[in-house]
Amino acid sequence: MRSRVEMKATAKQNFARSFSVFLLAALILSMASSVCVVPLVLALPNTQARQTLANDYNKLLAKGSAVTQKDAAQFVDEAYQIIGGARGVMTFRLAGLLTLVLFMGVYVIRIGLSSLALVADKNERLGFKGFFSHLKHFGRWIGFLVVIVIRIALWSLLFGVGGVVAWYRYRQARYLLLENPALGINEALRLSGELMRGYKGRLFVLDISFIVWYLAELLIAYYLTYNFLDLFVVPYRELTNVQFYHDVRREHPVEGLGPMMAFAVETPPAPPAPPQPPQPPTNPRRSNGGCAPALTGTLCARALRRIRRASHRPR
Repeated sequence: MRSRVEMKATAKQNFARSFSVFLLAALILSMASSVCVVPLVLALPNTQARQTLANDYNKLLAKGSAVTQKDAAQFVDEAYQIIGGARGVMTFRLAGLLTLVLFMGVYVIRIGLSSLALVADKNERLGFKGFFSHLKHFGRWIGFLVVIVIRIALWSLLFGVGGVVAWYRYRQARYLLLENPALGINEALRLSGELMRGYKGRLFVLDISFIVWYLAELLIAYYLTYNFLDLFVVPYRELTNVQFYHDVRREHPVEGLGPMMAFAVETPPAPPAPPQPPQPPTNPRRSNGGCAPALTGTLCARALRRIRRASHRPR
């Protein structure tokens, strides 16, 4: 397997080769993510009400251990009234549910970025239509997301950190489904688990190597309204993950998956050979001992013997 530096270098080359396509895809994902939180923001109380609620909460914390059950109940009643009573609570819950559904849709759209990254690494012509080609199986990708969330949640309940391990176990499943549409969801998850056996730690270290980019994104999101750094970091990270996927496929063959062949690099055609100068015509009488071209082999030898005999006869 290649080093992290080599994977990232190849990812940068693929990003630069199709910069406009990946930039547009990242912009669409960023805008879609921003739209997802709109229902939740609209369901929140106005600015003055939120400030009043925050002040009451800070006063409650300032009391520390002196907080009584009556104080806590009073704060809950005030928060309930600020939100809008039973109707406000129901509106807030519906807004949260709608936000969750929208985020699921954004996840499915994000699969298109993985599809573009796979095509870019094969040195094939990259078109923006590939970003939406997977949406014809929208329901299948929603089912894929639901199954993964349920499995990770169950592993988290059983072993705590088991959810993190499960997340890394299933990281390659979406690439397997994109390259092998005939695979079922459960089969793709099983093959991803076998593929990642012994490679989870390497993928974790690869994720940690982006820590500087993560911190920069947090700072920009805190001080600026729009996190423009996502337009570059999200495609770059996805292209690097595809490099890891291809290296694992080549290095770790799994039963049920065909061997991962190295992608051919396009080479320029060879230059045409220079034209040869015309050869001067040869005298057929000077070749083959003075015989014509048709008189070759045995016929030419016989003709030569007859000529010699006739020349030695006495006149």
